[in-house]
Amino acid sequence: MQIRFPEGSDLRDRLNEAARLNNRSLTAEIMHRLEMSIAGIEARLGGNERGIRDVGDLSSDQDDRLWELSASVERLEDQVATILNRIGLPDGKSSKPSKRKVG
Repeated sequence: MQIRFPEGSDLRDRLNEAARLNNRSLTAEIMHRLEMSIAGIEARLGGNERGIRDVGDLSSDQDDRLWELSASVERLEDQVATILNRIGLPDGKSSKPSKRKVG
């Protein structure tokens, strides 16, 4: 597989540096990042639990932190939906916004 980096882009240099720091080849670093990206997308589309379990390269501390962050995001989403509902804006979860009292 060949990857062409756009003229003037420092992406190759940044990937090479990340690969060096992670003791990987450039190809291994790119593959790892693609796997992490796909797992993250699957987590958002198919439920967090499935996506997080697919990420085998996480340490237990990283895995614990990821679960904590996921739970925090869910709580924040619920809080935002509640606030939007209270002010009469659609929250993306219900089909119609609540009526706002004026006056």
